[in-house]
This record gives sequence, C-alpha cells and structure tokens, in this order.
Amino acid sequence: MSKTRDLANLADLNFDSGTMVVDKANDRVGVGTSLPSTYGGKLNIVDGSVGGETTLVVANNNANQFIRMGVNADVAQIAYDNADSLAFGITTDSTTSGLTTEHMRITSAGDVLVGKTSVDSNAEGFEAESDGKIAATRDGGRTAIFNRLTSDGEIVAFRKDGTTVGSIGAVGGDIYVGTGNVSLRYNDGGNDIRPATSNGSNRDNLIDLGDNGARFKDLYLSGGVYLGGTGSANHLDDYEEGSFETKVYDGSTLSTANDTGYYTKVGRIVHITCRATNFITTGLNGTPSARFPLPFAASSLDFSYGMCFIRSAADSNFDGTHRIAVETNSNYFKIEIDTSGGTQMTVNDVNNGNTDIFFTLTYLST
Repeated sequence: MSKTRDLANLADLNFDSGTMVVDKANDRVGVGTSLPSTYGGKLNIVDGSVGGETTLVVANNNANQFIRMGVNADVAQIAYDNADSLAFGITTDSTTSGLTTEHMRITSAGDVLVGKTSVDSNAEGFEAESDGKIAATRDGGRTAIFNRLTSDGEIVAFRKDGTTVGSIGAVGGDIYVGTGNVSLRYNDGGNDIRPATSNGSNRDNLIDLGDNGARFKDLYLSGGVYLGGTGSANHLDDYEEGSFETKVYDGSTLSTANDTGYYTKVGRIVHITCRATNFITTGLNGTPSARFPLPFAASSLDFSYGMCFIRSAADSNFDGTHRIAVETNSNYFKIEIDTSGGTQMTVNDVNNGNTDIFFTLTYLST
C-alpha cells in the first residue's frame, strides 16, 4: 500500500538534519545548511567540512540573476544583467547579490570584455569582438608580450586570406621583420640594421632601398657611405657645398675680403670656382708672390693645377689665361704665366682696386 502526501501544504521540510532544507516561507532551498536564507539565494548549496565553508548560490534580485561560488568571504560570481550580458567577477560576501569587482563580460553581441564593461579600444582592458577584432589597452605600461621558447624563428605571422604576407621573428637574440625574403634584422650586438631572409639570416647584395618610382627623400648620415664595394677605397665620408672669401696673402698679411668663391667637396676632391673683381692689396708687401686662400688645405701627395683668366693686371703680361698652381700641404694657390719659366704673379702685379681674376680649380685636400 502506498501513501501520497501533499508537500505543497506542508511547512518547512528538513531532510536528514540539514542535509536538505526547504524553507517554504522564504521560497528557498538549502543543501548542507539548515538556514538557506543566510545565503540570500533561492538555491543554496553549502559544504563546510574541509577548508572553510564552500558555497554555491543561485539568486535573483529582480535586476540581475546570479550564480555565486566561493569559500568563506572569497566569492566568485556570474551575473546575467537583463541586458543579455553575462558578467564575471568577485564579491566580498557570499550573501550579497552584486559584483563588488567585475573582471569579464560577454555581451549580447558576443563580444568578450576583460577589465571593461563596454567595447572601447581607448579604455583600459582587453576586448575580443565577435567580428574578429581584438584590442588590448593599458595605461603607462607594456601592452603585450609574445614569447617563443627554446628555438629561433617566427613569433608572429601576418596573413591575408590565409596566405602569410609578413612575420616578426627572433634569430640569435635579435628581431627580424619582413615579408618573404625581404626582411630587416635589427642587430643590437653590432649596432646595425641588415638585410635578411625570411628566417633572419644575412641576405647580402640582393635587397634595394627604394625604387625608381618610390624614392626616399633625404638621408642623414654622420659617418660615410661605401659605394661599389666594402673596402676603404670605396668609403665616401664627406660631401659638402659652401663658400669662401677671396683675398690676397703676401706671406704674413691677408688683404680684406674681396668677393665670394664657391666650392663643392666630394670626399677629398675639392672643386672651386670664383669671379673676383677689383682685388684690394692695400697694406700688403708687394714683392712676394701673391697667394690666394683655399677653402681646404691641399694634400701632401702632389701638385694640383687649374686655370684662370686675369683682367687689368698691373703687369700686362698677366692679362689673359694663365695657370693656377697648388703646392703640397698648402693653404693657398699661386698664379703662373703658362710658359716654361712659370713666372709667378707678385702682389705688385695685382693692380690695387682694378684687377679681376676668374678662376676654376680642382685639387686634392688632406
């Protein structure tokens, strides 16, 4: 014979001295506790046997629905906030129904947010949106770490429609960045940036910088350029353009500035040109050879020669075209009549305030 009991008309039920309790007055169920109302949920599961009181609580505070799990006051919580979002966080009390600190959220759009409550790449935290976009934002610190262990090789690959179009990798303690066999390796040990293959190895004499339709603008170097080779003879360490003052020197005194000459210096080769009119020789000794300053001292290797045209010299023999001579280790050039004797022009041959000299010269500097 069986008997049927109407549980709906019963008061509170207590099975096995608190193993399960139905609190009819407060619409609560407790498992492992005789006082389910203590935990604030509709379903309250408690295990207080080992390591403190462990709880699992299902609750609803009208605005949000919660599942809380914790030990003593250390409680994690999942909340459904009636905006079709799931929020994950912690509370400081197993009896409360609110998140003290939210750590993660899954929105109704399927976006996953960590450390933030809405999609905003300018706000601190991490977001993985349902369309595949990810954003990591941090204020005042490192935003990401990519760590490959043990072996050298690719750390990050970039793909378009499934095909790799570029990568960042590690080789020999350095980083390399590139696409295919056109990469750059940043070598901190040698303080250089070098062309590299797809695995960061050296790729000598195969990669261009720029293109005939895609040129770089200016190149700023404090050292030199090796052109056509890697030896010292291929090292171009200087190029400059400038001006210098044209004067006359008698061996001890310089005249006042007359006109401006111009030079171009490529490596050690100096080219100068000038149109100097009405040279002033006031206060100079007229006897010595007239010397004209160079913008850079001449080398010790050999004499250099150029050409000049003179007009209105005090000695008419110097009118016309003549030879310029630059002696070794000299800071000046002299003018010679282009004959076998090579008579040199003296200060007296320069007609004060009247003589014009037009000259061009290429010589080797120190």
